[in-house]
Amino acid sequence: MTTGPSQLTGGQYNSTPLVLTDQQEAALQLDAAGNLKTTATIVAGDIEIGAVELKNSTTDTRANVLAASTAAQATDTPLVVALHPSSPVPAGTNNIGDVDVLTNVLPTPSAAAGVGIANVFSAALETGHVIKASAGNLYGFTGTTTSVAGYFLIFNSTTVPAAGAVTPIEAFFCGAFGSVSREWARPLVCATGISIGFSSAVTPFTKTDSATAMISAQAV
Repeated sequence: MTTGPSQLTGGQYNSTPLVLTDQQEAALQLDAAGNLKTTATIVAGDIEIGAVELKNSTTDTRANVLAASTAAQATDTPLVVALHPSSPVPAGTNNIGDVDVLTNVLPTPSAAAGVGIANVFSAALETGHVIKASAGNLYGFTGTTTSVAGYFLIFNSTTVPAAGAVTPIEAFFCGAFGSVSREWARPLVCATGISIGFSSAVTPFTKTDSATAMISAQAV
C-alpha cells in the first residue's frame, strides 16, 4: 500500500481583507499571527462581537456594533464580547436583556457611606429593639447576653411584641454571657417591619421579657 503526499488545508494572510463576489472561492483567512479569522453571525438579543460596550440608546444600533466588529477584525485587533438589548433599556435599570449587570462583585475598600449598611444597635441593655419600622430586608444581626440565657427572636413587625405568646420568623438560642450572630447571603425579607426581641423563656414561642441583652443589626 502506498501513501501519497499529505494534503494540508491551508490559510492565507492578507493585510487588506478580501472582497468576494458570488461564486468566488478563496483560502481560509488568517491574521498576522496565523490565527483563523472568523466573523460571528448575529441573532437578535444574542451576544455580539466587537468593542466592549453596553448598548443603551437608539443610536447604538446593531449595525453600528457590526461595523465596530468588522473594523476590529480588519486591523487584527483582539475581539471581545459586547452585550446590548434589541431596544434601549428603560432609564433606572441595569438589566441587559436576560443578562444582569453586576456591580461591586469584587468591591475595593471604600470610605463611601453607600458601600456599607448602617448599624442599628442598643444604647443600653434591653429586651428588644425595633430595627426598622417599615418593610425591609434584614442582612445580619448580633445579640449578646449578660447573665441570662434565652432566645433572640426576629419578628416581621414594626414593634417588639409584648411578653406572652409570639410567632417569630427566626429564633436563635444564646447561652448566658454569650453572643449569637447571623448573616444572610440573601437578606431576610420582612414585609411589615423588622424587630428583634430577647426572651428568657425556654421556648421561642413564648416571650419572657429580660432586659439583659444588647442587639445590633443591619437592614435596609
